Amino acid sequence: MKKILLTFLMCLLAISAKSEIYTYVGTSYAVAKVTRHNNYHWSDWYECDVLIVIDTERKMVGIDSYEPQIYKIYKYEGQIDEDNGFQKVFYVEDIKKDYGQMRIRVLTDSFGNIINVQLYVDFKNVAWVYNIYEILL
Repeated sequence: MKKILLTFLMCLLAISAKSEIYTYVGTSYAVAKVTRHNNYHWSDWYECDVLIVIDTERKMVGIDSYEPQIYKIYKYEGQIDEDNGFQKVFYVEDIKKDYGQMRIRVLTDSFGNIINVQLYVDFKNVAWVYNIYEILL
């Protein structure tokens, strides 16, 4: 299954020269339990090697992790500027319908010469975050 998703993601990249495609590699992740009051209780960081592709024209997000995930974008909130950086917010739905609707956020923070980029996947009662860097193709 992992090879199928990886092949799909690479084909997506090759075919979509015109669309806006963001390609990232995740290097570590953490998982959070979300309480009723939207408090996040984060785990420790774990190392990983994950390919993440966001294709805005085809309205798809693929995360090639231990369990490959494919999401359909149904709303793009756009780029939101914040004090120390910005974020892109995508509202997505799980293709397999296992998880329903959720939110994916790409946050970019600048602290002097250091740029930190993270991808958050927010479900109703759980979330995870990846430390990522962008691959420019």
